Amino acid sequence: MKLVYAFCLIFWSFSCLAKIDVHFSPSTSCEKEIISAISQAQTTIDAAVYTFTHKQIAKALYQAHKRGVHIRLLTDKKQSDYYASVIPSLFRKGIPIKVNTEYNIEHNKFAIFDKKKLITGSYNWTFSASNYNSENCIVITQENKILTAFQERFDELWNIYDQEKSNRWFYNILDLN
Repeated sequence: MKLVYAFCLIFWSFSCLAKIDVHFSPSTSCEKEIISAISQAQTTIDAAVYTFTHKQIAKALYQAHKRGVHIRLLTDKKQSDYYASVIPSLFRKGIPIKVNTEYNIEHNKFAIFDKKKLITGSYNWTFSASNYNSENCIVITQENKILTAFQERFDELWNIYDQEKSNRWFYNILDLN
C-alpha cells in the first residue's frame, strides 16, 4: 500500500485536501479495503461493478444489507450471467440491482460508502483480481469534489438504467417467472 496526500487544487483541479491510499494486486489489499469499507458503512453503499464473483465481498455486502445499510448495485448484464457471478444470488436476497440497459457494457469499477469514501480503479470484485491479476484500487476519503463527481455519475446511471428491464432480465436468467 502507498499512502498519498494530494492537494486537489493542484492534482485534480479541485479545492480540497483528500486522503488517498493506493493498492495493487495480486494481493488481498484491495479486497480487504472493500470488505472493511462495507463492514464500516452505516447508511449507504452505491457500487458500480463490472465483474463480481468474490464470495467474501458478496458476504460482507449481504451482511451490510441485513443490518439496514441501503445498497444499490449497478452491473453488466453479460458478466452477471457468468456462471461464477454472485449478482444473481444478491438479487435473490433482496439487494437492489440494476443491470446495464443502455450501453454496450457497464465497465465501471467504483463504490461509494456513506458518501464519504470512494474506492475505484481497475480492480474487479473477483478472487482472480486479488490472487492472479495485475490490478489497482484507489481509496479516496474525506469530503471532496472527486467523490461528489463519482456520486453524481452513479446517480445518473441509476436513473438511466431501467428497473423494470433489469428485473425482467433477472427473472429470465433466474427462471423466476
